[in-house]
Amino acid sequence: MVWIALASASTPVVAMDDGAVTGRIEVPATTEDVRGKLADPRWVAGVAGGVTVELVRQEGACGVYRNTSPTVFKTLTWTTRYCPTATGFRADLVEADGLDAYEAEWTVKPGEAGTTVGYRLVTVPSFSVPSFVADRMTRRAVESLLVKVGAAL
Repeated sequence: MVWIALASASTPVVAMDDGAVTGRIEVPATTEDVRGKLADPRWVAGVAGGVTVELVRQEGACGVYRNTSPTVFKTLTWTTRYCPTATGFRADLVEADGLDAYEAEWTVKPGEAGTTVGYRLVTVPSFSVPSFVADRMTRRAVESLLVKVGAAL
């Protein structure tokens, strides 16, 4: 009998930290492969589902992207500048309808069994929603995103 071990992503670890939701997951892929996929936020959106992302323009190494996502409260539209960093990628808010603040950052580093992928997200809606609801929704979104990205890598 032959046994084949299938590599898979670990379970994500997600926590709240100073208004940000942070998470990480270990994936059985090289850091180069992970960076290559995360370089395009349209790939991330395609894997995650629920968000439409389109490139507005290129600004050197950065791209400016328009993002649209329906929520139970309203459809959010925001524009971000997505840039490579020394450790991954970062998206900063350019303008938004529905958000007062948005920051997202991917980190990629060698891990014990492949690559550790980290994600940090700060969102502040511009409409009235209880903070515990917004925090719970953001935490679930980060966990779901990491599971889906981990499975796709």
